[in-house]
Amino acid sequence: MIKNKGFEYVKTRHMYYEPKTPFAALRAAEEGLLPPEAFIYKAAAIEPIFDHPDNLEEIERILGQKGRDLETNLLLVNLLNKLIKNPDKEIALFAAESINAIENDYSQAVENLKENQYRKRAELYSEMAELNKAVTDLWNFYLREAFTSYRQLDKAEGLNPVDHLNMSRILIKLNLLSQAKNIIRDNNIKGIDAGFILAEIAYRQRNFNELYRIMNEFKKLRSRMDSNQTLIIDFWTEGT
Repeated sequence: MIKNKGFEYVKTRHMYYEPKTPFAALRAAEEGLLPPEAFIYKAAAIEPIFDHPDNLEEIERILGQKGRDLETNLLLVNLLNKLIKNPDKEIALFAAESINAIENDYSQAVENLKENQYRKRAELYSEMAELNKAVTDLWNFYLREAFTSYRQLDKAEGLNPVDHLNMSRILIKLNLLSQAKNIIRDNNIKGIDAGFILAEIAYRQRNFNELYRIMNEFKKLRSRMDSNQTLIIDFWTEGT
């Protein structure tokens, strides 16, 4: 058995087998090849994943976290899709298995929902669509599943303004622009978010008269918008 007092391992780890992932470190510690501190050291790594996209330890640590948000999952999938092409077969396999694990997390989350949890189901399907944006068939499939879930929610208990906004965004992604506009107009949805959706539809349809009209309405609301929203407005107006 390996013996090493406290965290002296951190100072002398170059003398031991160096596992690539926390899981490998755990297995090595269980087999007596490394001290328990080896697993703790690997599991606690905080090296920024942005700066070191090939840091498998950090990727595996994040994968082990519960309740990851969509932004984190998108980052992971983007990195993993690049690692799949890595000439190191072990790294490529790790990437493929990790992507599969993320997809399984979502599938399991959907399966665990109660039958009447339509809003949450729509949310999960929408996120699954974003994660599969590069695969057209899956992108369209999950978006349609999300839209169907909102339809079921409407029949069961009705929709709130946020639901209508989300339905309209789904239709835009499916390039069903007229239907997306009808969702906003028919349900009399107001506010900045609704205005942005209508502006995006007008921009995509090259309906510049409508876009100018919405931009004029936005002038008095600009102080209530965040920097991303004002940048979008500037982009639209510059392109017209």
